[in-house]
Amino acid sequence: MKMKKYLIMPLLLYIALSVIVGCTPKTEYDDLEIIKIETSWHEGFAPFSGEYVRTFDFKNGSVYDTLATDADISEILEHTPGLTAEDLNTPKLVSTFTEEQASKLYDKIKSLGFLAWKDKYISDDQICDGGSESVTVYFADGTEKHTRIYFKDPPKYDKIREAFEEYLGVSFYSGR
Repeated sequence: MKMKKYLIMPLLLYIALSVIVGCTPKTEYDDLEIIKIETSWHEGFAPFSGEYVRTFDFKNGSVYDTLATDADISEILEHTPGLTAEDLNTPKLVSTFTEEQASKLYDKIKSLGFLAWKDKYISDDQICDGGSESVTVYFADGTEKHTRIYFKDPPKYDKIREAFEEYLGVSFYSGR
């Protein structure tokens, strides 16, 4: 009878810890160092729409916004006299953060399954209007992970966005 107690206790402890910790899927990215995360939001087919990019630079502890990507600039400049490429594509510092804040953010988003997001979350129920969001994670070894989002949220999307605000003090996306 005592033997059963000794076997049951570790089993119950394992089950309890599994429930508390959760089942975060292991990915090939888990052990890689994140150096940068870029989130972008594209307005769609609106005239002179642009792509708003927010960059979380973990090497320098800074967050900055870029209002248009190089691909957008030539078209916008062609239709808007007086603007220069620098007007559109000069990164603007939004916030700074510490290594401790970055570490807490990383632990939180990893536990929420951020690195397990698929390549795309696109709803077939919507008519494509050209608008979309995307996330690119850059790792120290040169690896990149991309996720495109269009009318369908990845798992725990809102909690991950909230984690960026909680730990770094700024929104996940520029302009949103």
